[in-house]
Amino acid sequence: MSNLITFITDSQTKIFHDSEIMPSIDRASVLANEPYSFTYAYKAACGDCYPISVSVHCEGLSFSVYRVDSVPIIHPYQKRPDDGLASEPKDVEWLIEAGTEERGVDLYPDVLLPRSALPKITRIDTDPSCPYCEENEPHRLDANDTSFSSLVITVNEERNALPAGDYEIKVSAVSLLTGETIAEDSFTLTVIGALLPKIDFKYTNWFHYDCLADLHNVKLFGEEYFELLKSYFKNAADYGMNLLLIPSFTPPLDTPIGKYRKKAQLVGITKSDKGYVFDFSGLERLMKLALECGIEYFEHPHLFTQWGAKHAPAIYATVNGEEKRIFGWDTDASSDEYREFLECYITAFRSFTEKLGVSDNVFYHISDEPDLSNIDSYRIAKETAAPLLAGVESGDALSRIEFYENGMVDTPIVCIDGIDDFYGKCKNLWAYYTGGYYEGQSTEKCSNRLITTKPYRTRIFGLQAFKYKLTGFLHWGFNYYYYRMSRGYFNPLLNPCGYQQRPGASFIVYPGADGVLGSLREVYMREAICDLRALKLLESLTSYEYVISLAETHFGEEITCFTIPSSAEQMMSFREIINREIAKRI
Repeated sequence: MSNLITFITDSQTKIFHDSEIMPSIDRASVLANEPYSFTYAYKAACGDCYPISVSVHCEGLSFSVYRVDSVPIIHPYQKRPDDGLASEPKDVEWLIEAGTEERGVDLYPDVLLPRSALPKITRIDTDPSCPYCEENEPHRLDANDTSFSSLVITVNEERNALPAGDYEIKVSAVSLLTGETIAEDSFTLTVIGALLPKIDFKYTNWFHYDCLADLHNVKLFGEEYFELLKSYFKNAADYGMNLLLIPSFTPPLDTPIGKYRKKAQLVGITKSDKGYVFDFSGLERLMKLALECGIEYFEHPHLFTQWGAKHAPAIYATVNGEEKRIFGWDTDASSDEYREFLECYITAFRSFTEKLGVSDNVFYHISDEPDLSNIDSYRIAKETAAPLLAGVESGDALSRIEFYENGMVDTPIVCIDGIDDFYGKCKNLWAYYTGGYYEGQSTEKCSNRLITTKPYRTRIFGLQAFKYKLTGFLHWGFNYYYYRMSRGYFNPLLNPCGYQQRPGASFIVYPGADGVLGSLREVYMREAICDLRALKLLESLTSYEYVISLAETHFGEEITCFTIPSSAEQMMSFREIINREIAKRI
């Protein structure tokens, strides 16, 4: 009998420290250019904690391997909003000793620490207590008899077109005490000879450039900063994000009236009696880096302040040799001076994007989250910008359809629980969710991506995006590590509830020592986007009505924004149905 307990399960099953032993999956399927993720869980059957090494191998396949670490949910916004996700953890004493009150602290898996798929093991004769070690593996694996640990393993993260066929994937564990293989697991992955199609769908999580500088303690837009940016941009693209908010000037988001966030403006501006001169070289460097990392589209920051469009954002320029703020809260949005600036600036910016070859790939915003109380100021702002944005795509997050019906918003970006009010009435319709549960909204009944959210509650968004024929998805926090309204900052590895006690509401990645660390929630969002693309492929082979009928038969209800799978198995079996339907028709 092995002294290591192991099993392989799907990506939609989170492994907690106190999870029960589960039966291993024996097979799954995937399309040829689609990443496929699964989970490997392990713990010691008896005895003390001891180090192990895990390798993954299969001829013809590439693997990305990540150790899953947990974060402490000390102040959950809701106590386990998804009932039964996990029982109380057994190892919270260190939190109590550190001064944390004993009030239902939970440890939730979320952080992904990269490892090698085939780590090299060497013998160290100088350490008789542990004579074997992994070379160049910074994140050690330990098996103990009190709790499970896990790895997330992704096949074909590079999204190459794999040959169709059955592949037997083997996962082996070696004891670093003896050098012996102590566990072997395997399952069969069937690659279907069809490709996920490229679809007209934009996916963005707003990038906060000042947060990155503060958490990593580096100079904003310095050389070390750009090295970090490469890591973050590559991560975003790898997990399906294709639209990036750029720092043309400091985005006017989450800023108290009369206050200013750290200047995060990459467009150089010189103001004189002759007008404005613009230097786009810094922004060009950033956008080229993003393109190299796989980003396809760019989001220009909002041209007017949040929640009303009443003022100009903070914009800095060199005047008489001295840099100063020339617009901000003291600038009325409808002022002649700001109108003249926008005319000069947007004309120059659009010319810059044409030279860069991305003019058709830029999305513009007017003001974030306007409501009926400020519809008049939003109308004025839109009238100011509209002639300058002719022929390009623009839109804003909002909740009232009056903005669309009155022609003020071209692409409405609607909170997921309000989609039904807009569905069938808009040519282009996006969804967003804030990551929190708010009074007046029913997002606790919808898809979400909090750390405490069940994985399949995130993944179901792919089917919902297909149902509502969405052309985009927006979330306001890729890496927002500030407290509400940008007051101070928190380390999400230590306090993932730092933003209004909502676990992971404001971020989907973590700051590592040398760059970005990914998350399980990124895996779930990537799977949702892949599901959407697979559904689009099946639609092209059958019809929209046929695909919806399949979904409604499987889930036993009309597909709406409130459709939530009952289990990981129900979510995974639905995707297997879609794959079989595609395989029959190619």
